[in-house]
Amino acid sequence: MNRTMQLLKAIGLAAGAMACAASAFAEPPPQCETFHFSGSTQQYAPDTPFIGSMSMTNVVSGETAEADVSTVLLGYTNPAEGKAITSHEISGRGYRGVNLVTFDDAQLAPTGEPGVFSLTTRMVVKTGNGGYNCGEMVIDGSSSTVAFGADGLGAASYSGLGRLCRCDPGH
Repeated sequence: MNRTMQLLKAIGLAAGAMACAASAFAEPPPQCETFHFSGSTQQYAPDTPFIGSMSMTNVVSGETAEADVSTVLLGYTNPAEGKAITSHEISGRGYRGVNLVTFDDAQLAPTGEPGVFSLTTRMVVKTGNGGYNCGEMVIDGSSSTVAFGADGLGAASYSGLGRLCRCDPGH
């Protein structure tokens, strides 16, 4: 029985050591920051991306950054309800080298004004390098619109909150 107890103690100590070693090598939790962002984009020809810029302000530190934005409509998931999949390329000018690609669930809802729609979207960061490489940005339909002219070309203005993170510090 003494040998059995020694064996159990040894197994317990080995398991404890392995658990400690695993926790020492576990990924650190993401470091996230919250931003308010606003911007506008314009479509210059049919079936082309919307091109523009956005401003981002860190809500804690007050630091601001400007970024170039390109938005592509990838397709409609429910055209009758204005639901679509879009993608954004966001290239920061300065501020920690923000360079992101998002894939988004977007929805356009009529505002009552011809050709003008409120825009609601959840932009999920799929790739990123520089200061941030994961997170999401949410655009609230109450302060964001897309307007289409008689020529079918669109212009968007938007604002919202985003949580950008450093989930993989090696990238």
